[in-house]
Amino acid sequence: MLSLKTIEIRGVILRKVLFFILFVGIAWGVDIRVDETSSSIDKIKSSKDKKYFGEELFHGNFKENKQLLYNSNYLINIGDIVSIKLWGAYNYSGELTVDNRGNIFIPKVGTIRLLGISQSQLKSRVRSSVNEVFNNNVSVYANLNSYHEISVFVTGGVVKPGLYKGASSDSILQFIDKADGIKYAEGSYREATLIRGDRVVKVFDLYEFLVDGKLDIVQFQNGDVIKVSALKNIVEVSGDVSRPCIFEIKSSEIAVDEIIRFILPKSTVTHFMITSWENGHQKIKKYPLQESYRVSLKNGEKIHFLTDYLKDNLTISIDGEHGNLHTVMV
Repeated sequence: MLSLKTIEIRGVILRKVLFFILFVGIAWGVDIRVDETSSSIDKIKSSKDKKYFGEELFHGNFKENKQLLYNSNYLINIGDIVSIKLWGAYNYSGELTVDNRGNIFIPKVGTIRLLGISQSQLKSRVRSSVNEVFNNNVSVYANLNSYHEISVFVTGGVVKPGLYKGASSDSILQFIDKADGIKYAEGSYREATLIRGDRVVKVFDLYEFLVDGKLDIVQFQNGDVIKVSALKNIVEVSGDVSRPCIFEIKSSEIAVDEIIRFILPKSTVTHFMITSWENGHQKIKKYPLQESYRVSLKNGEKIHFLTDYLKDNLTISIDGEHGNLHTVMV
């Protein structure tokens, strides 16, 4: 027979166990409610195996290369190297570096100021200085041979923010690639801003390069900042398309026919379904493809393209032991 003291001890233990079970149940209940009320964009981001359109862009293919593209609007800067050739009444050949005052020096011609003039004006500037000494008896060749090296800050939604060296003629793709690309599910491919001092010089939309091959040429300067914005609005695309990915949209919604140009639906597609969430409840609506111009897709929603049609004729073949037709058309 148990003593009164033993019964009291067991009662205390039982109450503690019951309290612990109740506490865990409440905790689990809170977790479930938080999950149910999570935003639709979080539902898309939560799966790490989903592919974002453009994520294959930065794998080191740009950062290892330098480019010296002719840009007539390029402004000559300190450290640039200019190739000069003179022949006729006076012969000279050499590669001259623009000094820290913005000048080059040609023997028997003198100092020529080049800082700030465009690449298209280079030859005429050198010729006018030569003609002041030799009249028209000397022919002139002048070419920008090498751009000076600069340092650009890359920050925001990139894998490795930092200060990176490159040529002033390099593209924004090269500088972002030096920072190991745009951070998965955090950085934006639609908004990369070039900032100079306190002024916005250019806003790049990398989808223009991915889809249409367009890339604006900008002359970078020492101390420029490239800021990759945070990812804000996304939609998920699946089904009979060539690019089943998560796509970034510029605003909180986009017309379905606008996003079609990114995803390349297959020719057999006839319908699309949009999945949305409201107060933790999932809603699915189906539309014919012809209505894509009037239907909008909102941030965090999913769209699935499908082929839904009936063939005019269906052939059924029947095998086995039977005494009727072996092929039936319906």
